[in-house]
Amino acid sequence: MNYGKQHSLLHKTLIILAIIAAEVWILFPIFWALITSFKTKAEIFTVTPTIFFTPTLKNYVELFTELSFERWMLNSFIVSSFSAIIATLTGTMGGYAFTRFKFKGNTSLANFVLSLRILPPVASAVPIFILFNYLNLLDTYIALILVYTAFNLPLAIWMMMGFFSESLKQLEEAALVDGCNRFQVFIHIVFPLVKSGAIATFIICFMFAWNELLYAVFLAGSNTYTVTLALTRFVTIKRIDWGGLMAAGITSVIPIYAVAFFVQRYLIRGLTFGAIKA
Repeated sequence: MNYGKQHSLLHKTLIILAIIAAEVWILFPIFWALITSFKTKAEIFTVTPTIFFTPTLKNYVELFTELSFERWMLNSFIVSSFSAIIATLTGTMGGYAFTRFKFKGNTSLANFVLSLRILPPVASAVPIFILFNYLNLLDTYIALILVYTAFNLPLAIWMMMGFFSESLKQLEEAALVDGCNRFQVFIHIVFPLVKSGAIATFIICFMFAWNELLYAVFLAGSNTYTVTLALTRFVTIKRIDWGGLMAAGITSVIPIYAVAFFVQRYLIRGLTFGAIKA
């Protein structure tokens, strides 16, 4: 018995140490970027890296006073929010249709939709640029929102298909028998059950749109400059402004964490189960 308890304790200790090591490995780059953003150029380029130093806000002050970084963050927030909302709503309806309505070629069409997500963005960048240039939509929010929505829609459809497949179909059938039409069933019965999945899908679409760079290079301009484009300004042929780059990087991830924090209570897939409990 004692040997078994010692073996179990050793096993748990090794697991805890492995988890701690993994967390340190993952979080250390973020920690180093954070402290670098508060260093001066002299402290950044010292031969011996320093952890204890006198912090300075110079990099952050220059970020918002000389580069108008808040404007670029606003552009990214507008584009990412609208594209994620449209992709989530459209993906929810598409996922529901693929899950509940069986027709010839249903599976093949669903697989084709997913395959569009595998298409490398660079393969479609030039045709998309030519199209939006012809439509005079370059350097507009509409261009970025449409492209990001199209890019995230296949993922949104397939994510929502997974949530719909776990929801109780019997509730929908009961509502239809009671006289509800399909739209009423979707709004009042189905969507509340998969609300957590829709919010999770929104967050993922928002993150993909926020981090996208390639299409922003082709389609954005002075009026729609995004955060990802702003980060490239700190890397030039002559030098890399590590202090400004780290400050911009830390600032750019704040909206992602903020969105996830405020909706975290909805990210529970268990909300799709137990709907018939008293």
